[in-house]
Amino acid sequence: MSRRIRLVSVATVALLGAACSSARTIESGTASPPQVTDQADTVAPAITVAATTPTPVTTPATTVAATTTLPVAPAGWIPIEPELITGQAAFPCCASNYYGTPSPALSGSGTSLADGNYAVSAIWSADPAQPMQLVIRRFEQCTVLPEGACEQGEYSPDELGIDDSSSVAMTLSLDEHLRVILFGFRGFSDDVGALSAAAVGNGADLARLASAVDASYAALIAAPFQAGGEPNDIVSSLAATPAGGFGTGLDGSEFSLSFTFEDAPPLLFQAAVRFDANDQRVAGRGIDVLGIPSLDAAGGQLTLYVYAGFYS
Repeated sequence: MSRRIRLVSVATVALLGAACSSARTIESGTASPPQVTDQADTVAPAITVAATTPTPVTTPATTVAATTTLPVAPAGWIPIEPELITGQAAFPCCASNYYGTPSPALSGSGTSLADGNYAVSAIWSADPAQPMQLVIRRFEQCTVLPEGACEQGEYSPDELGIDDSSSVAMTLSLDEHLRVILFGFRGFSDDVGALSAAAVGNGADLARLASAVDASYAALIAAPFQAGGEPNDIVSSLAATPAGGFGTGLDGSEFSLSFTFEDAPPLLFQAAVRFDANDQRVAGRGIDVLGIPSLDAAGGQLTLYVYAGFYS
């Protein structure tokens, strides 16, 4: 996989803050996405190749029939090896950047993305099963981006940042036509450190998972916190008596929780609540744990990368 995630001892996880200082580009709620005039459909139809006229002295050219059939991704979470993933699977952490290949040039429409991997800002709907709004930007080499687009340092050719100079918008349906690669977290190993749990499913699988974690978080974490409960007490209670998919955090921290649902990889909540811009503790939404770093286009198939694993 092309993301390099630096890990440190779990003892460094903060009491109530996110374990990584880098900001994720995912939002929740029903706020309107950035206005982009060319709102697009979810997936581009296959390209129709026009017939050519046969010549009398050569073999006639083949006519390719038009089709509007969209690819269908397999249902159910199927485990995969994280090392085989080539897209941007996680957000940078700990003064790091992205690594890999720059994105192709953006077209004027989300329906005509060239094959490649793109940076994503995502806004979930109030109902997580409904289509989400995406703003798509390019990954570009740090060596050609303006100052401040990447972490400071000497850049290697494969070191990437996000190009904010252009973007396109897309409404993405969470259905069987969308392929999803989900990273969760299943613990630590003395040999290899953090153990990611990766699986491939489709948009319908992600919709069910997002709906489940959002509802459980609202009932078991947000509600008692807003009623005056202390986050540490809420975490301790769910760790001692698992409920609604929540249980002991698999990173071994007393301040974290893990969420399990069906065959999806476990989602790691390294903190039960977060701090807002005014440094006040607030309860977000369960879907906040589902970071969305990138979208991949390949042969008419879209793949959404979702990360809910460990950050050092």
